[in-house]
Formats: sequence, structure tokens, C-alpha cells
Amino acid sequence: MKRLLHHLLSILIFLALLAGMAGTALAVEQSKELMVLPRQANIVVSIEYENEEPDIILISPDSTVYSEAAGNVTVERGEKMLYFYLPDALAGQWLIRYDKKTNEFITANYIEYTPSLTIDALDLKSVSDGRAEISFNAGYPKDITYNYVVSAVLLDENRNVTGRKELDTGTARSNQNETRRVSLNKLSSYDHYYLELEVYFKEYAIETNDAKITDRNFGYINDRQPESIAGVHVSIDPASLIFTMDWSDFKVSCDQYVAAYYTDVSPDAPVDYQSLESGYTSAVFDLPPDTHSLTVELTYIRGGLSSSPYRRQIDWEQGLSLSIDTPENTNSVQAVVTYKTDIPRNAEISVNDEKQQVVLTGNNSVSIQLEEFTNEISVRCALDDMTDVIYRKSIYSDRIAPVLRFYEKVDAISVEEDHFLLTGETEPGCKLTVNGVESPLNEDGSFLADLSLEKDENVFSVISTDPAGNQSAQNVTIYHGDVPAAAAIAAGQNGDGDGMGYLPMFFTMLIGMSVVLTVIVTGVVLGKRRALIRGVMTVTTLRNVFLLVTVFLAAAAAFARLLAERARAAAESLAFIRAAQRSPQEAHLMLKEYENLNRIFFVLAAAAGICLVGSILFMVLNRVLKKRRNTPPNPGGSDRTKPKPGAGPDSSKGRQIPAGKRGKAKAENETKQVSADKQQSRNSSASDVAGTGQPQSTASETRIKPEPKAAPAEPKAVKTGVPAPETAKSARVEAGASAQVSSGAGAAGPAQVSHGGKSATPAQVSHGGKSATPAQVSHGGKSATPAQVSHGSAATAPVSHGSAPAAPAQSSSVSGSDSASENTNAAPTAPPAVFCPHCGKMIKKSKAMFCPFCGKSLRS
Repeated sequence: MKRLLHHLLSILIFLALLAGMAGTALAVEQSKELMVLPRQANIVVSIEYENEEPDIILISPDSTVYSEAAGNVTVERGEKMLYFYLPDALAGQWLIRYDKKTNEFITANYIEYTPSLTIDALDLKSVSDGRAEISFNAGYPKDITYNYVVSAVLLDENRNVTGRKELDTGTARSNQNETRRVSLNKLSSYDHYYLELEVYFKEYAIETNDAKITDRNFGYINDRQPESIAGVHVSIDPASLIFTMDWSDFKVSCDQYVAAYYTDVSPDAPVDYQSLESGYTSAVFDLPPDTHSLTVELTYIRGGLSSSPYRRQIDWEQGLSLSIDTPENTNSVQAVVTYKTDIPRNAEISVNDEKQQVVLTGNNSVSIQLEEFTNEISVRCALDDMTDVIYRKSIYSDRIAPVLRFYEKVDAISVEEDHFLLTGETEPGCKLTVNGVESPLNEDGSFLADLSLEKDENVFSVISTDPAGNQSAQNVTIYHGDVPAAAAIAAGQNGDGDGMGYLPMFFTMLIGMSVVLTVIVTGVVLGKRRALIRGVMTVTTLRNVFLLVTVFLAAAAAFARLLAERARAAAESLAFIRAAQRSPQEAHLMLKEYENLNRIFFVLAAAAGICLVGSILFMVLNRVLKKRRNTPPNPGGSDRTKPKPGAGPDSSKGRQIPAGKRGKAKAENETKQVSADKQQSRNSSASDVAGTGQPQSTASETRIKPEPKAAPAEPKAVKTGVPAPETAKSARVEAGASAQVSSGAGAAGPAQVSHGGKSATPAQVSHGGKSATPAQVSHGGKSATPAQVSHGSAATAPVSHGSAPAAPAQSSSVSGSDSASENTNAAPTAPPAVFCPHCGKMIKKSKAMFCPFCGKSLRS
């Protein structure tokens, strides 16, 4: 039982799935309104799709289903298109039922159409008794009654209809053979008629038609046809490829004329024809190229009947050849006509209104007198009484040489450029050559030739040749090189005539003089400022030179800008037009002058900018060097002088701070203080010597007696902050008898310290001509405590220089701070030495004005 229930459940599930699938399939198919027809018509429905061909069903207003499967509709297929043809579709609402399948969309359109009515067969059976028997059949999708028209036509060589005459009309049934006998009484006598059948049918306001021409032609003679015209005069112009038919001498009373012609290529069909009203008596036709013979035909129509045709064949090259050999443009006074004929022929030669009769025989030529300028020549030669061959030609006889004129004088041209623009004019249509090379001309005959020049003299031959062969020639001489000043001024080529050509030389001289003047003035000024070193002087000179050159270059640039603006204004004024009228070269030079001045302005402005930058750089460098000059170096490489071990507590009182650690203003104040101390010392020494009766020292420098191998006697030697030169280190200090130190050339008295064998006044120390207070040593304008030595640093106990004992209370030390050097009684053979008062280094040249180490003045 359970198994049975299980099977029933499975069946129900399967049926449900089938129902769902069927519902899904039915859900894809859709129906919509396709169209509403206001009347019955032939309709074609087009369906456009993307991918897969859809299923289409059309439902008419009477619920008739049209589909390809039902077989009641014609379906045609195109590229992703379906066409459903519905003949006689009922009026009303039409529906479309479709299944798009995999297409995203489909597009349906409809349009009214008419089935084609076609002529399936047309045959000309016979022509007799003035009638033509024909049979034909026209096909249509259904049985209808259509209309027909039978006409007689004329065809050209391409079977195009050139003439038509309607013969019969009527009706016939479609899809069956019809036979008709057509009367030919309306036709004129002619040998090459064709019959044409035209059928047409109109349904639902749309007409369809078709036409067909019989394959074979027929001839017909009408007994009632008017006679042909008596004749036609033909004139042939082979050179112009035209011919004329003229029947003015044979005109008749008629309704119209029909003129035509045939060639060997199409002997049965006319190449061309013209229908003319009765008032016209001539017709002009174009002659096909390479045609040497033709057949002319003329008919007229009267009362609906065509006359018998007038026909004549013409071969104009048989037995005759003629040509006019003279070119169209010539400077000759005669034209030559050459000919060749098999029989004597009469000819009429006309030149303009002048005519002459000649007889042409054999192979010969004849000369024709030409008038000046225009000549219309025609040679009419008779082939027969009704045919003439005419040879025409227009000849221009020009016997005057063309005008050749230059826009400027060309006999003495001097230029500095390597090219020259030669301008002028000649007659339009001429050929211009310059040294054999053709130069282009404008339409008005003017020309502009760009001539390349070589050094020195250049000669150009300019020739103008007109179409007739007449020539005009002129030689142009141009000198290329440095134009002499006098010639340039005379020719107006030196700038603008006001000395502008000398501007470069003027500015060069001005700049050179400014440089020389700057160097001289700077040398004079710097020579007075002896404190400056050579490097500072060089930099200052360069700075001044650059500044001066910058000023001159800026002035020159401004002047060039002014001149350029003047040149531009001149190029835009009436003066430029006048210059161009006088000479295009002059106008070209005006434009070139503006370009050159503009270029000079930019060059000068750039140079001024460069010099300005250079002067700024030298100015900065000058300030840096001056700052370094005013900042003395640190002697000994240390800002302080350490006291020797074991020195007393007051030994640091002689310490000095280098000038480099102080400001510039403080250094200048100290220098002034040192100078004041020196002056006070000199005054004190002078008063002491005067009081003791000792002679005054006349030495201006402190001399040191060199002892090459001398060394300090004791470890209590004074250590200064400034390294003394070797000669200074070997100097010997001799103690006097009293607590005084004498330095210089003066003698020391009792109770004095003797230095170099000389003594100082009691209780004083004299150093470099300066005096100190009792029991003190003066060094660099500063004082030390008793029993100490002041030497740019702390002093130790009494010092002994050499072998002489020093006084217990006072000592003397060599210093370079306040004086140029120290002086001792040295041997006459020892070279003099000078010490810099600023850096303390020894200078070997005693007459030097500046220190080679620090650069400062030795006399300040």
C-alpha cells in the first residue's frame, strides 16, 4: 500500500512539472496588434530580428490565421529579415502572434505593394498590306485585364529610343497569349522601324507597368508619304569637330524637320538627331573624334506623315588633306597652308574680312598675308557641289617685343647680403628667364626673383619672351660685398641716412673708454686706500667695470628699442608704400632694418642682464673679502693663554681676549686706545730722558739681537699668547741694576733694569718708547702688578732672558701688540726684521707697507 502511494505521489509531481513547463512555454508567446487597414490592399509585412528566427503568425480581421506552416502566405527570407506577402489583405485590425525565442526584441513593419506586371513574350510575326502582326503575353499573380500601347520606334546604336510613333492601343488579359494586327498607315517610308509594346495596370491606387521592343526591325513604304527634300548643303570642320547641315535653299512647307546622321560604327541607328520647327533651316552637330566619314539624313513631317528621307554619304578625307601650320601666336607676317589633293579643287581663303580664291593642285602650300594682332583664318575647300570642308584657325600676329621693366635701377646695385630680390613686370603670358632659368610670373605679369649672389660682381641676364616669340632682354649687375662708405652714403644704404651705420663702432668705442676710465679711477682711489689688499682691489675693479658696462648696455638697448619702434612705425606708414613703389628692395630693407634692430635690442638687453648679475656677484664677493679683512685671525689658535703651572693668583690679570672675539666697533676703539697709549709712552720716555740727562733714543723700531741656539734660562720663561718669531724667541733680556727695564736704544740709569746693555729710569719700564708706572711692566698699553710681566697673558715671577739675572721685582718681556718690533743692540750683520702689530708675525722686508699674512697696514 505504501509503495502504491509512493508511485502515485511521483506521478503527481511529474504531471505538475509538465504543467509548469507548458505554462512557461505558453508564457513566452505573445500577441499584439500589427496594423489597422482602412481599405483592402496588397500588404507585405517585414519582421526584423537579432539572433534566432522567431515564430510568426498573422491573424486577419476575420480571424483567419496566416503562417508559413498553414501554407496560405508567401514568405521570403533576407539577412535577419522575414517578409510575409498578403495579397488582397482585408481592411480592419490585424494581429501578430510571435515567440521571440532568444531574441531580445523583434521589429515588425508593413507596407502596401503591387505585384509586378511583366511582358513574358513579344514577337513580330509579319508585315504585309500596311499592317504588322504581333503576339505577346503579360504575366501577373492573378488574372487581370491590363492596357497596352503599340508604337513604332527608331533606335540608336545603343538601342536607345530616338523616335516614337504610336500605332495602336487596347486591353488584354494577363497570363495568356494575345495576337494583334497593327496598322502602319501613320508611318513614313523607312527601312529600320522597330515595334514597342508597353503594358500597365493600376490596383489599389498603385500602378505597375512594363515595356519591351521587338528583336528585329522592318521596313515600310507609305504610298501617301510626301517626297523627300531636294537637298542639304553640308559644311564640315574637322579641327573643331563640328559639321553643319543647311537646307535653306531647299526648304518646304511642313510641320517640323527631323535631321540625323549616321557613322560607320552605327549605320542603322542615328548617332544623333534633332527635331526642329518649320522656321529653322539648319542644324549643327558634334562630330565624334576619329571620324572621317558620315551619312546625313533629313526628313520633314506634314499632316502627321513623314517625308521620304534625304540621305547622303560623305568622306571628306578621300583625296584631300589640308592643314594650317602656323602656330596660334606668332611674330610672322604670313601664315602657311599646306595641302595635298588628287584633283584640282577650288578653295576660298579668308583672313578676317579679306577673301581670296585659289585653286589647290597636287602637294603644295600657300602663304597668307596676316594682319597685325588678331587674324581669323578659314580655308573652305569644295569636295562637291553640296559638301565643303572648312579649316579654321585663330592666329595672333604680334611683332612687338614685350615690355620688360624693373621696379628699381639695376645698373649699379651694391648689397652686403648674399641674395637680392629682383622685382619688375612684363606682359602677361610671357616666359621669363634669369640666366636661362625660368622664373614664375604672376597673372598680371609681375615677378619677384630671389637671386643668389657670389662675392664681388654678379651679372644676370633677364629675358622675357612672349607667345609670339618676341624677346626683350636686359642685364642686371649686382655687387655683393662690403659697400664702400662713400658709395653707401651716396646710395642711401648706410642705415637710414643719419649715420646709423656707425652705431656698432660708436658703442664699441664708448664701452672701451668706459672700461679704461673705470680701471684708472679705481686704481687711483684704491692706491690711496692702502689698507685694501690686492684681492679686494681686483674684485672692486671688476665690480665697477661690470656696473659701468651694464649701464652702457642698458642705454644701448633702450636706444635700439627706440630705433626699432621708429623703424616699425615707418614700415606701417605711407613712407613704406612709397618706398615699395620706388623699389621693392628698398621696402624689403626697411622691414629688414626693423628685424635687425629688434634683434640687436634683445641681444643688448640680455648682455646687460648678464653684466648686472656679474656686478651683483662681485659686489657680494667684495663685501665678504672686506669682512674677512677687518676680522684678524686668532694668534696661536686659542682665545686664551693658559698660565704656566705654579703661577700666582694674579698671573691671569695679563690675559687678553683676541680682537676676533669682539665686535668691529670694539676693535676700532681698542686700536685708538693703543695709539693713545703709544703717544703717552713716547711723551713719558722723552721726559724721563730729559730729566736724567740721558740721550733720547732715535730708533723707531725695536731691534732684536738674534742668538740662534739660545734657549730660555729657566722654566720661568714667559709664555705669551702670540708665538714669537724665531729671532724674537732668541732675544736676550738683560737685567739692569735697578727695578726698571729699558727697551730701545736709550741707556739705563742706576737702579735700573738693563735690556740689551742699556738701562731705564728708576721704577719704570720703557717698551717701545712708552713709559709705565713704577714697579710695573707696560705691554700693549696694559699694566701688570709688581714682580710680574704683562705679555698678552699672565706673567710669572721675575724672568731672566739669557744669562743675566733679572731684578727680583720687575721683568721685561718682548711684545708685538703695541709696537711694530722690539729693538736690541744686535750685531751689524743681522738683517733687520719687522713684526706685524696685528698678528705678531715677523716680516722679513723692513720697508713693507702691508702685512703679507693678515693684509693689514704696518703703519696704522
